[in-house]
Amino acid sequence: MIEEARNRRRCQQPRAARRTPNSAGQWLCGSCGQHLPVEDFRLVTSKPDGRKYTCSACKDCERLQAMTYHRTLRGNAGRLVAAANYRSKKRDHKNTLTTDDILDMIWDQKGCCAYSGVVMQMCIPNSHWRMSLERKDNSRGYDILNCVLVAAEFNSSDYSRSLGVKANEVFGTAQWSAEKVSAVFEARRSIADVRQLSRDIAQARMVPERLARRASNRKPDCEGHFLCGRCGIHKHSDSFYLYAARSNSTQSYCKECICDLSRKRRETLRGHVVTLMSSARGRSKSANMTFALQLDDLLDMLHFQGGGCFYSGVPLQYKVRHTDWRMSLERVNNSAGYTRDNCVLIAVEFNTGDFSRNSSKGTVFGTAQWSQAKVMHVWGKGGLSKTCSSDTHPLDQKVHVVFRLGKCHA
Repeated sequence: MIEEARNRRRCQQPRAARRTPNSAGQWLCGSCGQHLPVEDFRLVTSKPDGRKYTCSACKDCERLQAMTYHRTLRGNAGRLVAAANYRSKKRDHKNTLTTDDILDMIWDQKGCCAYSGVVMQMCIPNSHWRMSLERKDNSRGYDILNCVLVAAEFNSSDYSRSLGVKANEVFGTAQWSAEKVSAVFEARRSIADVRQLSRDIAQARMVPERLARRASNRKPDCEGHFLCGRCGIHKHSDSFYLYAARSNSTQSYCKECICDLSRKRRETLRGHVVTLMSSARGRSKSANMTFALQLDDLLDMLHFQGGGCFYSGVPLQYKVRHTDWRMSLERVNNSAGYTRDNCVLIAVEFNTGDFSRNSSKGTVFGTAQWSQAKVMHVWGKGGLSKTCSSDTHPLDQKVHVVFRLGKCHA
């Protein structure tokens, strides 16, 4: 299979004579044999003389040919290289990978995920355990030493490299590794401190008291600087945010103090839950979906799940922003909105994108979204608490996946 993929297929058909439209101005598609208007063909500019001409196949036939090619091992490997080229240019990174490099990785890994050992699906798009390209070190580009092939379920985002994140605040990331996959076994056997969890939830339900920050008739000093009501330092007006409701009126705290307060608030359970709800509300609005969650709903979920990830049972972290197993909000059915019956709390490592819902142009055989069944396929059933079992939670019926012989069927 790999040897066949190394050989580029060459067209054996003779070059067609110059094409001309018929009397109705329609062009013949060399693939489907239909006469179609010129708008149904892609225009290509000739490099030597800049002359534009129509492709021999119509757009629909070209799309079908591309989908068929991408379902081959060589086509999928080329797709990974093309995607790496695109991302490298956006991030100003280097990419030295070729199609043969991808095929060499497949051979070296025996067709299995480099992190988990799960057999990857290498040809069929929109499937479970779809082959994906992963950088071990996200600060470097794409090269043979820094890249491995993993199942798309293990290709999670690394939020610790976002703008504004300080290195001394990073204690872990959402990125998978072979070591983290092995650590799941031990993490699932961990016993959560139920008393501490109950205290944290009770404290999160209480609305914190806020000190009044609004100062009346704040005026700058002789140098045009304003006094920050928190740090007590006079700073330039550019160091303060403006009130949205009042023009030319600066807030009483400087930008640095506001960011520091926001950072500390997100390191509490209440602050983290509010942040999750705010992000979910924004996504719901942009996608025109339902949002019907309250703060108590998420706290009830955390209590019901015993402080563990709904999919894996791993204890969730909510007091440290950039760490392993950070608590995240998940929709079980991505076609539905954010409601109490459709949402669970999981570790952010298991919150992978479902690209089959919006971008799929063909049959969907599976997604990169995690489920309890997928977790059991990789790590077994041990570690799942009673609150996460299928006989006590109705949501598991919506995400049931049956695995046979290393393949999964929806």
